[in-house]
Amino acid sequence: MRPTVGRTVTGYLLLVGVTAFILQAGLDFKFSLLQSWQAKTFYSVLTAAIVALLVYQWQLGYLRLRGRVAEASRDYGVHIAIGPAIIFAMWFHCIKFGYALNMALRITMLASLSTGAVLGAHARSPHWDGGRRVLLGIHILLTCLASALASAAVTRDVGMKSATSRVSPISA
Repeated sequence: MRPTVGRTVTGYLLLVGVTAFILQAGLDFKFSLLQSWQAKTFYSVLTAAIVALLVYQWQLGYLRLRGRVAEASRDYGVHIAIGPAIIFAMWFHCIKFGYALNMALRITMLASLSTGAVLGAHARSPHWDGGRRVLLGIHILLTCLASALASAAVTRDVGMKSATSRVSPISA
């Protein structure tokens, strides 16, 4: 069974997107207009839709778990298409890797997207069935870790914003 041209192209474009993200962050390219938007809280909240995309990715696993093969088959194309959307949402949300939790989240997401891109670009074949299963397991583990880190990052950001809004200036 040969993968469709669309899946192959999407997989390789996603790998190019991951590489471009790493290069621009590593070389510290600056996009002044984008950086000024990213500094605004409203823009940050608006582009945090990446969490919604990440949550939607779990629909495929849910459908497979429930034994809904026909629905899972249809949802697989959406699952693959969301990968490039996530890399662009990450880029629009913040063009830097950040530190600590944010860096761990971004690296985990990029690794998950990369493994998913390879899985999507290459058809199932008896020649690499064992390797594909291992890569699929790694992809699922990375996605679980990215989901946990995204939850922690959102919780931390919400907690930090609510804590700073309660701080009153000291009167002289």
